[in-house]
Amino acid sequence: MLPLARPGVIAAMTLLFILSVRELGSSLFLYSSRTMVMAVLLLDYYNQNINITAAFSLVQTALLAVLIGFAHWLSRGAADTGIARVR
Repeated sequence: MLPLARPGVIAAMTLLFILSVRELGSSLFLYSSRTMVMAVLLLDYYNQNINITAAFSLVQTALLAVLIGFAHWLSRGAADTGIARVR
C-alpha cells in the first residue's frame, strides 16, 4: 500500500511547502533577531528597494521550481509501477 500512496504523499508535502513559503503570518512566529525567514526578509526588502525585492523573489521562485522538479522526480517511478497500469 505504501508504494501506491507515495505519489500522493509527495504531492501533498510539496503543495504544503509551497503554500508555507508564501505564508507571512506563521513566519512571524519563527522570526528572531538571529534568524530571518524568507517571507519576512522579502517584506523588509520591499520597503527598501523594489529591485532587491524582484531579485529575491526570482531566487525564491527558482528554489520552488527545484523543489517541484525534485518532487516530480521522486513520484515519477511510483506511477510506473502501480497495479492499475494498463499496457
